[in-house]
Amino acid sequence: MPTPTPSSEPLSLTSAPAVESYLSNTPFAGQSVTYLTGGTVNYLYRVHLLVPFEGSHTVILKHAQHVTKDWQDTAWDLKRQVFEVEAMMRVRSRLPPSSIVTIPKIYHFDAHNYVIIMEDCGPDVVTLTEFLSSGGAAPSSGAETAKTIGVALGEFLASIHEWSRSNPEGILDLFDENTQAKEAAAEFYYDRVAPTLDRSDKDWNELSPLLSDLQVDQAKIQLISTLAQEYRSKLFFDRVPGRDVFVMGDFWHANILVDSRGPNLRIFVLDWEVAKRGLPGSDVGLFCGGMNFLVRGDKIASEAATVILQIFIEAYARCISNSGSGVSLAQDTLFHWGGYSVFWAPRYPPGDREAVQALLRKYSGLWCISGAHILYRIAAAGIPVFAWKNETEEEFTQCIEQTLTAFSDEKPLNMILDDGGDLINMIQDKYPQYIPGIRGLTEETTCGAHHLYRMFREGKLKLPAINVNDSVTKSKFDNYYGCRESLVDGIKRATDVMLAGKVAVVAGYGEVGKGSAEALRAYGARVVITEIDPINALQAAMSGYEVTTMDEVASRGNIFVTATGSRDIITGKHLVEMPEDAIVCNNGAFDIEVDVGWLKANAKSVDNIKPQVDRYTMPSGRHILLLAEGRLVNLGCATGHPSFVMSCSFSNQVLAQIALWTTPEKFPIGVHMLPKEIDEEVARAHLPHLNVKLTTLTESQSEYLGVPIGGPYKPPHYRY
Repeated sequence: MPTPTPSSEPLSLTSAPAVESYLSNTPFAGQSVTYLTGGTVNYLYRVHLLVPFEGSHTVILKHAQHVTKDWQDTAWDLKRQVFEVEAMMRVRSRLPPSSIVTIPKIYHFDAHNYVIIMEDCGPDVVTLTEFLSSGGAAPSSGAETAKTIGVALGEFLASIHEWSRSNPEGILDLFDENTQAKEAAAEFYYDRVAPTLDRSDKDWNELSPLLSDLQVDQAKIQLISTLAQEYRSKLFFDRVPGRDVFVMGDFWHANILVDSRGPNLRIFVLDWEVAKRGLPGSDVGLFCGGMNFLVRGDKIASEAATVILQIFIEAYARCISNSGSGVSLAQDTLFHWGGYSVFWAPRYPPGDREAVQALLRKYSGLWCISGAHILYRIAAAGIPVFAWKNETEEEFTQCIEQTLTAFSDEKPLNMILDDGGDLINMIQDKYPQYIPGIRGLTEETTCGAHHLYRMFREGKLKLPAINVNDSVTKSKFDNYYGCRESLVDGIKRATDVMLAGKVAVVAGYGEVGKGSAEALRAYGARVVITEIDPINALQAAMSGYEVTTMDEVASRGNIFVTATGSRDIITGKHLVEMPEDAIVCNNGAFDIEVDVGWLKANAKSVDNIKPQVDRYTMPSGRHILLLAEGRLVNLGCATGHPSFVMSCSFSNQVLAQIALWTTPEKFPIGVHMLPKEIDEEVARAHLPHLNVKLTTLTESQSEYLGVPIGGPYKPPHYRY
């Protein structure tokens, strides 16, 4: 290779003739040079060699300038090539020979002229984007190919992250110096998320045709802006030994080449110049975000991209050893996924105007999600997830619809596990063609069970159903003990209010109301109950509570909790009577227990204090704090019931599903209860966790009571 003198200026190899001249009289002299499109930063050429080099007739030449190729006003540190060469050589050297995924070999690096000469992956290789868009891994013909790609890429990325975590040969220290790569990633995926949503981004003139009518809540944008500053530091600039890894930085489908010509699939990963020290979630989130664009915007690639995305997450999660970081990894991944999606969707649209706006609403919502790690773990288990925080009603309906056929065998659903009746309503109203293939449904909630009984009475129920809600180990545990702990958790997280001495009004004294009232009283609140049922009202009174009507107590309550499963419990006439900064929340069912529509229509203004907490100014000048927009406060403002009590409920669901599937002859169309034996089985299974020792009946006791030694111990009508 030519040896430059120290004083010579770097060459400008921005044309094929310049490259031919540069390579003359070197082992890489070419008979022809072809300029390659693709990439926005560097100049790429394929050189057809006069003499083969290491058996190859072509090589790739990559040349860097002090400004990017396509954005001449954007400067980029030329040291990026040093980082790229170091990254490629170090990672390639540790790959096993059997690895499907590899990195082009570096033949020569001219640090003075900023030239890398590397292995040519071949003129017929294509990007993963092109491979999937051409149907190369469509499930109908190449399902195994899609799975192979997902596994290979997940294992490859995880192996790099795990290897680098201990800082071998100072790799983290070296790539910590790639500051411009860090700043670029931070700008694209964090600094410009809020501006893209609030129309202040410097590219707004180009974005406005797609986003001019996009409406995003200002409080949400403020939260995103705050989180962006926190996460830009966390992912790239805070240095934490044992947590940080070597991050490839540009791990997405356009930088992954697929060679499917030979008997064995080969995958090449390119463009390592933005490799840096950071958190693994940035690489995982970038790949997931890119693949999701293919899922949404490319009909041919969609199915295969879905398979690859799912398998990639599974493989990556399986290969990382630091299991304690799972929650943090999930949150980091979803943040970076969201930032990638919000920045790139309007710039390279994966669909029409509506699709882009829906994507921005969804993925900006990832930044506000409270259970991101749960979604990640469910997805990693191979279970499709259609949910995100702050869905619109339309998106909520679309998510339910997507569950109907989200199965690997491409067949529709054959069982329903419902929560509130949304799924059975949709099936019977919009998709009755699926009913013959469904064996039955199980329902989790009080309001959902009421709905099933009404449908059956009216002759509208078309399937056998099991009312799980009224199983003893559900309603007497989930509804009572669960609400006793999660209600106050939600109120306090949302408001930090002092409960002692406050007048707390609980509407409804069923199991949910009993647990709610007991929790509030334990904190020193003066609890008032409203009820329609004389038996429940008598129970409340004999438990020491004041029992009156909402009309009477509205003017003196400080905290209002609905727990009825009905509608119009707190209406406009009650809201106008409430004292200053009364807290209103729902712990019962849907958002119709409180007349939120009236409140929105009649309040003078509303201020979002923080996520899930809105302060309404009434015409009188007084204020009302509405939590979780009238939806379930323990879910909207906290994390719901503790897992132990939910285990009781979900055990009932599982056993009910098994019963419907294995013994359908026992369940004609109608609403059924689980047998007492199953209720007792669920309770018995949870006793060891509490270190409970159960007494066993003797034979004489069993005979005297007329009760089997192994149960059931109570008749079906026993109320516990």
